[in-house]
Parts: sequence; structure tokens; C-alpha cells
Amino acid sequence: MTADLRKDKVTLQYAGLTILTATLKLERNGVLMSLKEGGARLLAVSKSDGWDQVTQAVRIGAVAMQPGDVLRLKALIPAAPAVDGATAPEAFTIDPESATVYCPSRDFQITLGSSEPLEWTTEPKLCVEGAATEFLVTFKPRYSHFH
Repeated sequence: MTADLRKDKVTLQYAGLTILTATLKLERNGVLMSLKEGGARLLAVSKSDGWDQVTQAVRIGAVAMQPGDVLRLKALIPAAPAVDGATAPEAFTIDPESATVYCPSRDFQITLGSSEPLEWTTEPKLCVEGAATEFLVTFKPRYSHFH
């Protein structure tokens, strides 16, 4: 997982593919702005379950937010090329209640969590949006092998 602090962006890559790109904006008194404009900084803290575990959890938040500020997250999960190299759209399994996406051809699961409900859309790309003070992204590669 990489965080681009100048562009308020977090990217998750797996097996050479970008599987999630999240952009963040700060909302203060109903006005959207970059984190820099609001005097805040992006914070992405990663934790794994140990050297022999494959689950990675990343907490995304901001430092120096003011009372009442919220983060607006928009995360895109682009369709990965099929395993055989074709560019057919990915068949994701989505569970909006648990905010979980499973990719059967690449065998990974991504779960997005926040204190507030998230909105899912599938056109033209799989996208999740939400507003909260922080978000938690849980990534489980080789999901069917280990979980």
C-alpha cells in the first residue's frame, strides 16, 4: 500500500496490479477542500498479523483535523485483467452490508470499514464512497487458500 501525501491518495497494489485507489477530501462546515488547504495531513498506518499471516489492515485518517471535520473518501476498485491476460471485466462478488469485495480470479478480498455507512456503485467502475473521521481497509490476498 502506498500513500501519496501531496495528492491525498492511497493506492493498494497486489501482484503488480492496482486493485484500489482511494482519494480523500476534507469537509469543513459543508465545504470540500484538500487536506493541505484544511491544514491537515493524510495518515495511513499499516498493520499485518505477523510474518506468516497474509491479512493487512490499513487505517486511513488525517492529522490536525478540527472538531466537526470529516474525511470524504472515494475508492475505486478497477477491474483487473483476467488471469489469462485478457482484459475482460472482472466478476466481483460484493457484499454491501459488510462492505466487502471478493475477486475470484485474483483470489483477494478487500473490506472497507468506517463508523458511518458507505455507498457502493458499480457503474462505470466499482466505487465506494463515504464520510467519516477515519477508514479501515482490510486486505486478504489468497483468500480462499488461507481464510
